[in-house]
Amino acid sequence: MAKPVPPHRTLLALLALLLVVAPGAARAQATAPQLESFTINAPLVDFLHTVVGGESFTVTLRLDRPAPAGGTRVRVSKLRDSGPIYTLPKEAVIPEGSRSRTFTVETLPIAPGDITPSNQQLAGSIVSVEHPDVLFGSIFVVPRPRDDPRGDPVTYEAENAMLAGARAVSDTGPYSLASNEAFVVYTSRTGSATFDVQARGGTSLVVFRYAYTGFEPRQMRVTINGTGRLVSFPPTPGEHWYQLWAIQAPLLSGANTIRVAAVRRSEPVNLDFLQIAVP
Repeated sequence: MAKPVPPHRTLLALLALLLVVAPGAARAQATAPQLESFTINAPLVDFLHTVVGGESFTVTLRLDRPAPAGGTRVRVSKLRDSGPIYTLPKEAVIPEGSRSRTFTVETLPIAPGDITPSNQQLAGSIVSVEHPDVLFGSIFVVPRPRDDPRGDPVTYEAENAMLAGARAVSDTGPYSLASNEAFVVYTSRTGSATFDVQARGGTSLVVFRYAYTGFEPRQMRVTINGTGRLVSFPPTPGEHWYQLWAIQAPLLSGANTIRVAAVRRSEPVNLDFLQIAVP
């Protein structure tokens, strides 16, 4: 029969183990890379990083030392939800042995009459560190200049589209946010709004301004010149808080038909307008 281990020996063994493990854990924590800089690469206008809607900018993440085996994951986020003016990756991986990583952020075009949220703040932090430092950067997304040869996005109001199973609603209150003081609601799960639009041809951005109350994305079927696809629209803060969402699509030079239809398995969105823009 084995003799029981005296309690004092067990305590001594645990202390010896802690003396061996703790310094190693401390060294691992001390040598974990930290985020040294979070840099937005865009032209400075009046000392502010500025990008024209529809164009892109880049973000560079830099560590204070090379990333270890497996790379270093950096969480990237918006400081506040500004809607889909631009979309960030949830995280970026700095490869093993490297100190930096640069990625591109695409933005949506903004018409001169739209409200442009100011001081869009981005944040970055190391994923694997328990209490990481959070670094910030700011970007302003502005409308394209009037003299740009590509021109402004062309807007087609939803209330002027051919409606079936949908109706135009006047929105003329003091807090109206709808373009042209009207928008379209779908009254049927088979309802649709059909737009006749003009384009230069080639790949274009088809931009939707929409709103709805809810927490889950809603799907609509968008059919362009007979070719359809399902498009998921992210939630907005409320039924009158409009956001922009865009898809890229090939358009014909000249006349095109775009149909935005409800689908049976999803609640429809409220549609304010559609824009055609050159990316």
